[in-house]
Amino acid sequence: HRDLHSFPTRRSSDLVTRGLLLGDAAVELYVSVAATAVVSAIVALALSSLTRYREQLAPIAVLLILLSLVFCGGTFPLAARYGFNVVSWFIPARWGLAASASSVDLNRIDELATHDTLWTHSTGWWLFDLAMLGVFAVVCLAWLRWRLRRPARD
Repeated sequence: HRDLHSFPTRRSSDLVTRGLLLGDAAVELYVSVAATAVVSAIVALALSSLTRYREQLAPIAVLLILLSLVFCGGTFPLAARYGFNVVSWFIPARWGLAASASSVDLNRIDELATHDTLWTHSTGWWLFDLAMLGVFAVVCLAWLRWRLRRPARD
């Protein structure tokens, strides 16, 4: 029986300190987290544009947070579950966690981490994960622009 506080990780000397592209893994981690936060806010704004009343925002926010927690890839393995994996492609948290995991090489430092190709410690995968966040931002901003510019219906 394992204690909850003692999960197998590598020694601190095994932690990645050299970044993939920016030179420092901590800076890349901050970039990944910041990009995820900004894109998640844009997605939330796009979804809120679908509502007519403020009272409708709370259920959408709860749904968005729950979907992000379930489909980010950190709660349970998604790589081996095709249906869940496909749904996770439409959740920004999936790509944000993948960029963060790729930056710090989570597959190497955490023995319990499920092997996920998106978490591969390489510049290409890190940039791909961030590019997917960029796609979310562009699509949602285009949606917002369209929703805010269309003529009001009475």
